[in-house]
Amino acid sequence: MTMTTEYSRFLSALAAMDSRCSPGRTGCHSLRSVAERTQSNKNKIAALLRGTADPDTEKFARDLLVAFHAEGDEIDEGLACLARDRAAGTSEFAAYLAVARRPSEVTVPYVPQSVVSWNDGNSAPRSTARPATDVFMSEPLVAVLGEPGGGKSELLRLHERDVAARWADGDRAEPLPVVIPATALSGTPEDVAGAAARALSYALELPSSFFRDPPAPGRRWLVLLDGLDEITNVQSRRRVLHAVVRWIAERPDTHRLVVATRHLSRDESQIFAGERAHFFELLRFETADVRRLAADWLGDDRADGLMTAVGDAGLGDLARIPLIGSILCRQYLDDPEAPPARTRGAIYDQFMIRLMATTPYTATSPRDHVGDRSETGQSPAWHGPEVEQRIQRLGTLGPVALRRLLQWVALRRRSDTDRREAGRVRSFLDVALEHDSVEPPAGVPVDWWRRAVVACLRRSGVLRVEAGTLEFAHPTYEEFLAACEICADPGRGLVELRRILGDHRLRHWPWRPVPGYARQFAWGRRMWTSMAPENTSYFGFLIDRLADAAGTDLTELTRGQGVDGCMYLATQKQLGTYLPAEVEQRAVAKLRQHIVVTPRDRSRSQIDFDAVNQIDPNSVPMAETIAALAIDDSRVGAAEALLAFTDTREEGLTALRELADAPRLTSIGGRTVAAVALVNAGDESGLTLLERMMRDCFRDDDRLNIAWRLAELDAERVIPHLQEWVGKRLRGNTWPPLWYQAGRMLIELDEVRGVAALAGIAGDEDAKIDDRLNAAGVLAARRHAVGAESLAMLARNPRAKARHRISAAESLVKCGQPETAATIFAGLAGDAALKSRFRRTASRRHRELSNAEPGVPTPR
Repeated sequence: MTMTTEYSRFLSALAAMDSRCSPGRTGCHSLRSVAERTQSNKNKIAALLRGTADPDTEKFARDLLVAFHAEGDEIDEGLACLARDRAAGTSEFAAYLAVARRPSEVTVPYVPQSVVSWNDGNSAPRSTARPATDVFMSEPLVAVLGEPGGGKSELLRLHERDVAARWADGDRAEPLPVVIPATALSGTPEDVAGAAARALSYALELPSSFFRDPPAPGRRWLVLLDGLDEITNVQSRRRVLHAVVRWIAERPDTHRLVVATRHLSRDESQIFAGERAHFFELLRFETADVRRLAADWLGDDRADGLMTAVGDAGLGDLARIPLIGSILCRQYLDDPEAPPARTRGAIYDQFMIRLMATTPYTATSPRDHVGDRSETGQSPAWHGPEVEQRIQRLGTLGPVALRRLLQWVALRRRSDTDRREAGRVRSFLDVALEHDSVEPPAGVPVDWWRRAVVACLRRSGVLRVEAGTLEFAHPTYEEFLAACEICADPGRGLVELRRILGDHRLRHWPWRPVPGYARQFAWGRRMWTSMAPENTSYFGFLIDRLADAAGTDLTELTRGQGVDGCMYLATQKQLGTYLPAEVEQRAVAKLRQHIVVTPRDRSRSQIDFDAVNQIDPNSVPMAETIAALAIDDSRVGAAEALLAFTDTREEGLTALRELADAPRLTSIGGRTVAAVALVNAGDESGLTLLERMMRDCFRDDDRLNIAWRLAELDAERVIPHLQEWVGKRLRGNTWPPLWYQAGRMLIELDEVRGVAALAGIAGDEDAKIDDRLNAAGVLAARRHAVGAESLAMLARNPRAKARHRISAAESLVKCGQPETAATIFAGLAGDAALKSRFRRTASRRHRELSNAEPGVPTPR
């Protein structure tokens, strides 16, 4: 084959790709540019093709396009990069790294966030706040929970980009991330590797085996499952989560998982049970973070102006949501004189107008969407003037028409996933093709038309290209546009509002009481509950659009037993939702009434047990039962809800202070919540209350829970207490012993002081052997050398009991030192001082460890 023939084949491959492609596919807009700029490099191209057995010319062209973009659109560097990759036999791998490390949809500028970890998925005990990137260091399964617009997707995509860049530079210490939209798995939840390949099909074609096998020998994939909450059908979401967790659990040596979602129900949390899962909550910005974001957007000189405008508008809490903070910065950058909107719906409305208006018309010709077909001869028969006109109209939709189309798709798509029993979540493009203005013309191939539609509509900042199709750039955009569409007719909007309210009402039975209501009242009635938090954001947008028309229905939440409905309205207020004046007044009045301690409860709480005991000791249990009736933690929730309303904030703080310091009126859990709420509201007296409760608490389980909550707020207040408990080796009334749990907490909060405290116990020959084993095990599990050394010393100690020596050796296996353990087991097997059953156990474990392959978990 001559050089001319090889180069001609390359040009033909480019032309063939062009005939199937549109600008919606990454790299395709550069096909002609590549062809023109390769003229001076045709010798290199021919040589590369000649050096490949059975060359796939089109695959070579695709690989060159990826390398071309990765090297800054320089063809010489792209060819050199491709030559290196081909020589190493890693062209697919290099192509993936090039795509993964490109600039992504991450909010620019980006301000790092913090997370707190949830032990066992519960809200308490939690850890102290730490950098959000720590979630990627936990294994094997991680769930990241965050509110709408809280920065979950940005966190995942930024990590994917940064780690891919480090891998490209040769640093492969971390697992290689791949982001998979959860909606891509709704149809085939078991095909995780296939979903990863489809998610990247817009940029390059990879087999599913590429993501099923390790990215490199001895390395692992980090699967980042994004947007689980975008699957709004409960059954579909649960099925996807269960399939992915099972798929990852079957591949512990090659894959890890991080799931990002707004909320996990109790049933969904149970899917993680038994898999050593870690749960994290992504926190809002602090005020200083908002100031930093404003400075990055606007500069220091203008940031103060935005912060003042946000404060005057009462948007301080709302601006701490990362997406809202970025929107406010962009709007202030465009028009600093315009006052910011006062509700979340109004902020989104202004922002959508801006996104639509940035490119109201495109000065493009139909050829820019369908491609220049001169290289491939005559256009097909179906490619005529009518098709070109359709594409021209789609490509030049004005802001009003474009928004109307997006609203129609948003509502149609949401209705699909809300009301179908189960099944695949359809993409934006699948639904859009059903609209009269977007449906394919007769005779036009559907795949070709889909690519043309992507090219026409991707210019809107509301959409992003994902897995070769279009999706809303953020779930809240879809929720807002769906609310706009359905509320265009207030009657339809009210029907939708009532449907969601109905979903929040459950039958109240003594064996299945609705949360927030007494078991003995109103059996069989439908009671309001806020146990469907995935509707919170969309529901808020509905209220914003309906405004005062929703007043009558919302007023129902303030009636009847309990204050759960009023607390839900307070949550909406905190989210930035507009509430009609009458609804807000009724909610506030009921919350105020609920926090009042009645004379009956006050008298119950003042029962003198010592006096009762002196009169009749047998009456003490009855007195305790009566006194317990005064305890009502719902008062704490009502007081905290009052903080959401500007006029009642001080009343709420006063009530929280009283309830946090009233053990006869509030349980220990309720007092903890009240004290934490005080601190979060800026009242540091809550820290003193928490420290006192932790010190005086009777049950050590409660003491540890309070310690975690206090550590989250101020770790330095907790550390001296933990050091004291560990130093005195307090056993307490819990299991494992108090000192052991305190030591684990201490090492989590302060590595240096925690290691020192536990190493002191592990090396103390006067301490109980169980305590020494436990302390050394914690240290060894965290890969501290002193822990492994202590375990080995204990296992070889002839004065220790045989079971303790065996246990120490087993701990070495669990901590990743099977070779040391095998040597110790060999010694124990030959120790004549041990009973025969212990020698047999040691001999069996020595054989198992000696025959085990490196890196393979050993049997027990």
